[in-house]
Amino acid sequence: MHRALTIAVAPERTDELLEELQRFEKHVVTISVQRGASIKPPRDIVDIQVLNRATSAVLEVIERHRCDGTRTAERAPRQSRSDMTERFVTNHHVGELANPSTTNLLISAAGAVAGGLVITAYRMALLAGPIVALQIVSSAAMVGVAAAAGKWDLSAQALWRFAIDAGFILLGGLLVFWIKERFAHRRVVE
Repeated sequence: MHRALTIAVAPERTDELLEELQRFEKHVVTISVQRGASIKPPRDIVDIQVLNRATSAVLEVIERHRCDGTRTAERAPRQSRSDMTERFVTNHHVGELANPSTTNLLISAAGAVAGGLVITAYRMALLAGPIVALQIVSSAAMVGVAAAAGKWDLSAQALWRFAIDAGFILLGGLLVFWIKERFAHRRVVE
């Protein structure tokens, strides 16, 4: 894997930076320069793709070349943990999992029955659809993410949704298996 870095460098420092980056020949995948790409302030734009294992060393070299006020930035800037937590808590999908509507619960119940039908028909390749309808994987993931973010109430709501979907799976599966035994195999279970 590699990281993509984009930096703005003062034109008089670009060649010096490129020369230093040459020592990472085995770890730098590509380097491209757009000379004069920034008009105000006048800067060259340098795009670097570097293997993960050399990213820290390359960033140290880049840091030395920004002492004159140039800006170093990754293409996908990292967000702080409080920003990520806020985005997670306010996410629409998280809200639907934490407080499911009647429609969402009916979809989950139908997914559980569909999952039972897929299993009894031996069509395991089709099982992903009912699992998605159930939202059991999403709610399980939400339990851990909410706990890691310190949102214990949200984690408890996700755990409750997980339990609801697990109950749907149990009841829907039992219903489908009972119907199949009773009517398809014509067995009477005593």
